[in-house]
Amino acid sequence: MEIPCKRTNFLWFQIIAITFLVSCSTAEATPTALPTVAPMPPTPTADINAPVIIDLEDQSISDLERFPKIDLELHVTDNDHAVDEIEWQISGNVELDYLFWGTGVFISLPQDDWTGSETLTFEACDPVGLCDSQEITFTVRMENDAPVVSISGQIILPGENFLEINLDEVVDDEESEDTELIWRVDGAQHLSVVIEDNMATVSPPDLAWLGQETIHFEACDPEGLCGDGEATFWIMERSNTPVEVMYVGNAGFMLTIGDKKILVDALYRDEPIPSEVIEILELAEPPFDDVDLILATHIHRDHFEASMVLSHLEHNPRAIFVSSDDVIDELLDIADVQDRAIAIQLPRRVGVRTVLAVQGIGVEAMFLDHGGGTQNLGFIVTVNGRRFFHTGDMDPETVSVADLQHLGLPEKQIDIAFVAHFMLITEEQHAHILEGIQASYIIPMHYQFTYPAPDYELMETYFPDAIVFHESLETWVLQNNQSH
Repeated sequence: MEIPCKRTNFLWFQIIAITFLVSCSTAEATPTALPTVAPMPPTPTADINAPVIIDLEDQSISDLERFPKIDLELHVTDNDHAVDEIEWQISGNVELDYLFWGTGVFISLPQDDWTGSETLTFEACDPVGLCDSQEITFTVRMENDAPVVSISGQIILPGENFLEINLDEVVDDEESEDTELIWRVDGAQHLSVVIEDNMATVSPPDLAWLGQETIHFEACDPEGLCGDGEATFWIMERSNTPVEVMYVGNAGFMLTIGDKKILVDALYRDEPIPSEVIEILELAEPPFDDVDLILATHIHRDHFEASMVLSHLEHNPRAIFVSSDDVIDELLDIADVQDRAIAIQLPRRVGVRTVLAVQGIGVEAMFLDHGGGTQNLGFIVTVNGRRFFHTGDMDPETVSVADLQHLGLPEKQIDIAFVAHFMLITEEQHAHILEGIQASYIIPMHYQFTYPAPDYELMETYFPDAIVFHESLETWVLQNNQSH
């Protein structure tokens, strides 16, 4: 009976083994419980607000106007940043342009006469990249404006004629063609005005007439809008008024004729003008007080210095400054004296000239080639019945005797001509003086900055009556019995 006993034991062993395996398998299938952990909230971010563009609106202007500066700091708000931390960008422009300046922006036109509309996108971004944008439309309206008339007066001496006036050159009207304008003239009693082919001719019916008359010119466009201007035309009696000439330096002089004072090429800082003379020129102190007219022939530093001209104008409120357009531009770059500065704009062609009357002084400006591309003006000045001519830096190699004759200089009966010293010592240039200018007296100039060096003995040999200066503030007087 041993066998059954063994089988029972084996069965019991199997039962125990199966029970153990089932128990182990069950234990492995049931995971061990972990402690519960609460989720962490996200870390708060301070920069959660984008900037907001405010009060930036469409703009509309008339032609000839300009868009006002936009102060960008006034047109943005941001809860998280100061307005000066905001960066601006502008896009979408094709015709219009923009310029950031300080805290603002200027919107500018492609040309002065441009009209139309364009939409620009303004975008404001904070330091972390959050942005706001807005589209703004800028419009330039085309509106009909009245013509603008600017006619200069003229002063001549007996026997001369007023220059014809090209009316196309003295009127500005963007909406109308010059041929569409209708001109009217009134105020002429002793003088006659004839307009033909848009050229105005002013003349005295009586050739013996002397005096001055102010004439009113009016130009009207097809829609009836009119602009006007006045100009005084003066036939001045020739006189023997004494003329005091004071040498300042190089090509710079002051002329005192009656109650008028005129400075030409005298306001610059350089040799041979002594420092004490420069100071009284700047401060407009005697003898340079009460100067009526200041002329500069061209932009070179030995004829013109902008800060000196400005200083003299500030200390002498009566003076008017006349020069070429590039000289005036340099002066206006440092100060707004536009109401006291007259720009002469001439094509760079020998023989071209213009005339004007300033402070009772007649000024005729003409292009006289300097060489090297510099705009150089020659000036004929008529005042108190006297007349002088200053060549500036005229180049006798490119301005011929015939050119001077074509300008009518021999007929001008010039009392005093200021010419470069080398024209007196270079024989081939004597004809410019003797045939092209024909002045009663010659004053050589421009001693310091030209080659060859001045040869005073040779000047005296060729032109014994020439008036030669040696020191700043030296003077010479043309007496009343020394004229034509």
